[in-house]
Amino acid sequence: MTNVNFGQIVEKVIGGGWGEEHPSSGLTPVRVLRGADFPAAQHKNIGKLPCRYEKEKVVDSRTLRAGDIVLEISGGTKDRPTGRTVLISADMVSKSNIDLIPASFCRLIRPDHNFVDSRWLYYHLQNWWNQGGSWEYQNQSTGISNFQYKLFSETYTFRLPSFHTQESVANVLAPLDDKIAANTQAIEVGRELLRSRWNRLSKDASTVFDLQDIVDINPKLPTVKEPTAPYLDMKNLPERGLLVTEWGERDPKGGARFQNGDTLLARITPCFENGKAAWVDFLEEDEICYGSTEYIVLRARHEIPPVVPYLVGTSDRFREFASQRRTGTSGRQRVQAKELADYSVPLPDPERLKEFEEFSDALLRRLGAARNESRTLAAARDELLPLLMSGKITVRDAEKRVEKEV
Repeated sequence: MTNVNFGQIVEKVIGGGWGEEHPSSGLTPVRVLRGADFPAAQHKNIGKLPCRYEKEKVVDSRTLRAGDIVLEISGGTKDRPTGRTVLISADMVSKSNIDLIPASFCRLIRPDHNFVDSRWLYYHLQNWWNQGGSWEYQNQSTGISNFQYKLFSETYTFRLPSFHTQESVANVLAPLDDKIAANTQAIEVGRELLRSRWNRLSKDASTVFDLQDIVDINPKLPTVKEPTAPYLDMKNLPERGLLVTEWGERDPKGGARFQNGDTLLARITPCFENGKAAWVDFLEEDEICYGSTEYIVLRARHEIPPVVPYLVGTSDRFREFASQRRTGTSGRQRVQAKELADYSVPLPDPERLKEFEEFSDALLRRLGAARNESRTLAAARDELLPLLMSGKITVRDAEKRVEKEV
């Protein structure tokens, strides 16, 4: 192993861009990777990156290639420092029909491939960030936390193993992330399939019901008497997603209560605008979960497929309807549940509803299994990462563990 400064193993570093919202002469279209896109990008999903228009010379010097690492240098929260990273894969680059660049609050890091495997360096930085290493290089100005890259590149020293060892470590960890990414993509495709099938049925429906006739809005559930209960924080409610991937436990005090088969909709600014919603499937049978007071809970009534409230509640037409019935100041508006009762829902005939229920139930079970597998794989990765980086476990022993999971 060799001791190196971070700056010694980097070929190129450059800040990102943002460009203009609309096209004009001399500008070229690009997709921009922001800090807000990191969670999806870590699963190789770039489908929701914003399209902007930048000067050609800016794009030429900042276009992301496979093997580049994007480093977040501004942002963070009181609990989450700056310094997060995303590894750019060949698959991400090939999926975009226009160039990708990092946003202005990020930097492009191009490792020197003569010294370091990009995948190994990414995992090294992930482990360093997970252990709180980036706090040392963070300062704050005008309310924004900033990562001091120059200081980091000059003073952060670490032990660089042989290239063979780097590749071996990356070859253990990368398949776990690849499988998680594939599962995440499958869930997204499944979500779109459910919506497409339901939209076709709704289009042909001849009967219309009020929402309150087919859905219970904020149904009552008993309080939990145990000392702890499952809890879903607003931060873990996905944006324009289907299934919850992270949840916890806490004292069962206050907030919304819900069970498997329920739909959750965020009702407060900006969570409502960001499309935070989910279909609940992660609980044990009859188990009650607590969540934010800013959730609206929807539950299908008898003979209505359980996922229908989710598909209705996340549709563009419903969201426009709900948006017009918000109350409060502009920065803190809320959707009032009682105002949703008379929303009109086209409903297919009972035979088609039954067919859709059979189709959706089977698909949702498969998607839930994919989510559960990803949680197991992520736990294995997170356990192996610090052990491999510290040398406390051999690559061969790690490979044996991964073989059991993948």
